[in-house]
Amino acid sequence: MGWWLKLVHWADSREDASYWKEAPWVTDAPGNSSSLWTKRPRPSLNEVLPPHGPRYATGDRLVVCIANARGCPPELVRKCPAILEVTEEPRWDPPLVDREGARPREGDRWGVVTAIRCLNAVDPEIAPMVEEIGVMRSSLNQKGYRHLTVEQGERAQSLLEGLQAPVKRPRSPTKPLPRPVIDPIPIEQGKVEAYDTKTKNEVVRARREENKLVADFAAHLTRQGDSVCRHKITVPEAGGPLYSDLYNETRRQLIEAKAGNSRGDVRMAIGQLADYARLIDPTPRRATLLEARPSQDLIDLLHGQRIAVIWRDGDGFTDNADQLFT
Repeated sequence: MGWWLKLVHWADSREDASYWKEAPWVTDAPGNSSSLWTKRPRPSLNEVLPPHGPRYATGDRLVVCIANARGCPPELVRKCPAILEVTEEPRWDPPLVDREGARPREGDRWGVVTAIRCLNAVDPEIAPMVEEIGVMRSSLNQKGYRHLTVEQGERAQSLLEGLQAPVKRPRSPTKPLPRPVIDPIPIEQGKVEAYDTKTKNEVVRARREENKLVADFAAHLTRQGDSVCRHKITVPEAGGPLYSDLYNETRRQLIEAKAGNSRGDVRMAIGQLADYARLIDPTPRRATLLEARPSQDLIDLLHGQRIAVIWRDGDGFTDNADQLFT
């Protein structure tokens, strides 16, 4: 097993430990637009250990270090908030980075993808500095990664473990509670959960409008090659199954539609997304699908809950997440 220091650029989504606990992979250079490919052909899609990329091996450990990037609070630069285990060797997959990266066309810069799982993670504010694990700032290179000694890696591991509060586990019940059952179902099944504060006619109209909105957006995604479904979630003692509006299997995204874009609609979507997402493994990215762009105040409300917004844009759809969902 080898140890590596992995430099990562700052993004708002990485502001707490939950990002690394849920992250399925990390990326490295070179990307699709690298000048290196003027001297040799680009790798084949999913080629393992592509030229010029990192040589992580399965089982290696990556100590995450936040690089100095635009928007990063100065006090968080060179903090080390997570330790990751490599679960698959690096492969060439710029289309995946383009599709699921935080910004458009990230695959132009970062084309090498490495599957990982999180071993330890803390919020950056309390994470150790890279100097505390025995790595000098002057030794950080532009490549994005470097070898660590076993002593440095184990020092990082010890520091992060010391910062993690012990998990209080509830007493085991005499009879284990059954787990929720989640079944994919076709988009066309127009089942939705009932509204609590609308008249019968309003509920019928809202269901009809939401069903059309979901169907149109599902067709939009399908034309791009994405696979979509819904979830029927059977939870013990819930009084009946729960139905999500749309789940993008290709991008692992959960989407809740609302016929209107009022504060009540948005607040209901936030609650439903929170309820469904906690039951889906791995935890999906979330968005609400609306007929029209909501007010900036409601967009800010959703952003605070880490929920994106999707709305109709002419004959298509757009979002406020750099087209991550559309």
